[in-house]
Amino acid sequence: MSVILSIIIPVFNTEEYLKNCIDSLPTNNNEIEIIIIDDASYKKITKKILYSQKKNKKIKIIKNKKNIGVGNSRNKGIKKAIGKYLLFLDSDDKIERSNLSSLISYLKIINKDLIYCRFKKKTFPNDNITILRKLRKYNKISHFKNAIIKSEFMGDDCWPFIVKREFILKNNILFPKNIRVAEDEYFNAKLFLNINSFGVFDKNFYIHNEREGSLSSDLSSFNNNVDFIKLFYLFIALLSSSKLKKNDKQIIFRYLRILYSRIMFLMLIRSTKEKKMICKEIILNNSKKYKKILIINNLFYLSDILNITNFSMFAKIEKNFSKKIIYKTKYYDNVFIYCRTLIAKGLNKIISSNKKKVICFIDDANLKEKKFEKKKVIKFKDFLRIIKKYQNNYIVFIANNRTSTYKKIKNKLITNKILSSKVKQIF
Repeated sequence: MSVILSIIIPVFNTEEYLKNCIDSLPTNNNEIEIIIIDDASYKKITKKILYSQKKNKKIKIIKNKKNIGVGNSRNKGIKKAIGKYLLFLDSDDKIERSNLSSLISYLKIINKDLIYCRFKKKTFPNDNITILRKLRKYNKISHFKNAIIKSEFMGDDCWPFIVKREFILKNNILFPKNIRVAEDEYFNAKLFLNINSFGVFDKNFYIHNEREGSLSSDLSSFNNNVDFIKLFYLFIALLSSSKLKKNDKQIIFRYLRILYSRIMFLMLIRSTKEKKMICKEIILNNSKKYKKILIINNLFYLSDILNITNFSMFAKIEKNFSKKIIYKTKYYDNVFIYCRTLIAKGLNKIISSNKKKVICFIDDANLKEKKFEKKKVIKFKDFLRIIKKYQNNYIVFIANNRTSTYKKIKNKLITNKILSSKVKQIF
């Protein structure tokens, strides 16, 4: 019996969640293989993985001698896999085993490059059933790509997608080497640029755990700042292809805009020493070719980063960037920031250092931490309760790059009688 689905799971010290992940996997289905890549975890974790293999004979283990990161570990899994399709499962997530047989039956009868699966999670958006139904209704590649361009669904993570192995190998699609953050985005972009067909699986299947302290939830470290810059150049390089259609270019533009905002906001929270190190990284990777590509594609404002040739130039760009944000607060003294994100950290620093007051952060996610950047985090219902005392002397910044999320939050605010003029987007 041939293997239909290979489940690839990189593991690095996720002790608290690993058991739930492994327990959600099938133990007696010959059409599924499970590949766990132990990315040089602690001995305690390694023993648990070996023990799980004794209980579940479907598990194959790849042991990394040293920690190489999620992307490089997944690449090893891709090369080891023999299934017709591949699923990338995070070790702190799990799958809905009751719908696995339905998924396998579905994968047998279709022949698509990529399948977008239904997920559930505690943070916003909690699921993706609306966009799944929309994609199923139209079922055209153009609609799929337009949904990505408009950020109507999550294109930043690889875990909602099941991908045909042959398609990945044929197009040489792998995770970028030696990049440890947002590596999914580059991988996904290459998927989206190359796909000719897609399907949707709308039964509950993937359960994502947005845990605090995970690599994906803490993007503000110095090393991540450097990785974002490396990714920025990789995406510019993608634009150099002569085969790109208009909507393919727009997909790349989307990712470049997001990376630009991350880089600029992260710069704001760095120390002077770190900023100088980052400037060296930018100058090291800079080339006239990259700047020319951005100009040809009318992405002039993104070329700010490529104009950095010394630290004083960076300081000037940083100052101008901050001015654009502060201008939006011109007539207000009090600021609420919606969403705890990387952007929110930079926003907080800009606003607080310009004699404006960030009252608190608003976030409806059920996470444990009640403070963010040393300020209180409140639910939306509590925001509505306290807002009256600020009368008209306030604005709400929505610190989220995803267009669909921004629109949903803005509509929610307006529905609750917050004036549209008081709701601000970053760009």
